[in-house]
Amino acid sequence: DIIDFDVSQDYDDIEQIGEITLNLTIANGLPHDIKFQGTFYDSAFNVLDEIFLTEEDQWIILSGDPGDDGYIDQETEKTEATTQISYTEERLNLIDNAKYLQVRFLYRTFDEGNEPVKYYMDYGMDFRVGAEIKLDVNMDL
Repeated sequence: DIIDFDVSQDYDDIEQIGEITLNLTIANGLPHDIKFQGTFYDSAFNVLDEIFLTEEDQWIILSGDPGDDGYIDQETEKTEATTQISYTEERLNLIDNAKYLQVRFLYRTFDEGNEPVKYYMDYGMDFRVGAEIKLDVNMDL
């Protein structure tokens, strides 16, 4: 899906941001992996930047670990993965003129889709998100 994304319209002082780091930790109790990628485009749909620079980094949610019975115990068999997305000043400058963001998700079941899976009503995921923003602020005192 492609969504409107105009940083310059929403944030007048983006040049004050030196770096942004997002930390996303997901404990997955479902039997599937999810791959995510976001691509920033300018008004002519030229690619400006992609959120993840390697394909390996795009796998942000890893499947829970089913036991021998195929059930994922929600207390002991969730798989936890932490994804860090960093935007330095150089990368922020790349998306300063972005007008669109395309988001893509790929879903595959446990063991790269090679094993049959079961879904139960008590399956779930836990999300924790944190952000660190470094600002370059000049003030006259």
